[in-house]
Amino acid sequence: MSELSLQYSVHRGVPPAAQALIWEVFFSSRGRGIDLPTHYPWIDAGIGVTSVLISQDDGNDVKSTAAALIIKEATFLNAETVGLVGMVCVGKAFRGQGLSHKLLAAATEVGKEKSYNSLILWTNKPDVYARHGFVVDSHDRYGTVWRHPAADDDSVFCHDLTDITVENRSTQGVPAFAKSVVTFSNHVASITVLPTMQGYTLAEWTGNWDAIFEIIDKILPERWNLNAPADSEIYAELVNRGYRSELQASSQRMISNLSGKSLPDLPYISLLNRI
Repeated sequence: MSELSLQYSVHRGVPPAAQALIWEVFFSSRGRGIDLPTHYPWIDAGIGVTSVLISQDDGNDVKSTAAALIIKEATFLNAETVGLVGMVCVGKAFRGQGLSHKLLAAATEVGKEKSYNSLILWTNKPDVYARHGFVVDSHDRYGTVWRHPAADDDSVFCHDLTDITVENRSTQGVPAFAKSVVTFSNHVASITVLPTMQGYTLAEWTGNWDAIFEIIDKILPERWNLNAPADSEIYAELVNRGYRSELQASSQRMISNLSGKSLPDLPYISLLNRI
């Protein structure tokens, strides 16, 4: 297929051709995943979800679809309406033709047409997006945490459920790298854990630190993973409580200001609410 024959199209929702490409690029080729509706329960929704495709036809032929991305609408408490951008993918046979840049240019036009204040995405390759007006405003840290230097990777997960309530939240969506989403809570605190092929990742928590770490000590094995905003207080708490960690900068949040006005500070968006 020649580059000249490719054209982009905008769709309400995510047509099967885009879903097939997303599954191949982000899941099948990486040996992971359950199915798209499990990871993204809104994937078939027609409201608040827009996709951009680059293909030879109108975007309905799986074989002719070369690239795709998704924009999911989100509104924050400050009435800021934004587009969350994700699943930016180019088929293996079509890489090196600048299609990701064409996708992002089209996404910018879609965001402006929908009067979004900004577009937001997460990436480990900021240079790809910087030329389209995206700037880094924050980043996560990710890595391994353990209580003892010789901690056993095979130590037991969920080893003490005394006074703990367990809620499987997988029906709300599962991050691409995870197998499920489980929240453990007592009457004053909670933690949300993502079981993955690499172990267990702590992704969210609520409550005071003593109560949070009481649940952590009951539920998580000796060695576990953490994903948290770079400015989180949890890092100091880990040190104070005798934990060791090897953490490094992870995904960067990038924002493209579409309004031309000064943007208010946006809240942290957890792994469970990204695409």
